[in-house]
Amino acid sequence: MARYTGPKTKIARKFGEAIFGEDKSFEKKNYPPGQHGNNRRRGKKSEYAIQLMEKQKAKYTYGILERQFRNLFKKANQSKGVTGEVLLQSVDMDGKCRGYDVELAKKVVDSVDIPVVVSSGAGSLEDVKEVIEFANPNGVAIASLLHYDRLTIQDIKNYLRSNGISVILWEM
Repeated sequence: MARYTGPKTKIARKFGEAIFGEDKSFEKKNYPPGQHGNNRRRGKKSEYAIQLMEKQKAKYTYGILERQFRNLFKKANQSKGVTGEVLLQSVDMDGKCRGYDVELAKKVVDSVDIPVVVSSGAGSLEDVKEVIEFANPNGVAIASLLHYDRLTIQDIKNYLRSNGISVILWEM
């Protein structure tokens, strides 16, 4: 089986959510694909079915195959001690400045024993505070907050410190 290159709206309809971003076709037909839509499908999904759907969503979203997905997961689980770090960059949130994918960040931080730096999504100081409080990563990338002279590093440190989050106090 190779990477899926067919209509993305059909996949989004299969999962019942716009996993590839905004989609006008999905908004018009937000029921499962097929001749009868949702009429002939089972109502309640088992725990296994839910887990399988989440795995398939990730595979379709990032365009990777089953074996690649399995190898990435094994590699993350086998890493013990501080052998490096994970730069977690959510493709869905990258460049949108609408906040981090805190659910994904929490899952990754909880599942690996190496430092995790969360990236992609900082649109405001509240976004940074939220991901630190919810996911507790080892670091947070904040490049979009520093572009265009909107904020300085000192502004961000002062905000976090005033909200009870410890930061390194070096001056530049």
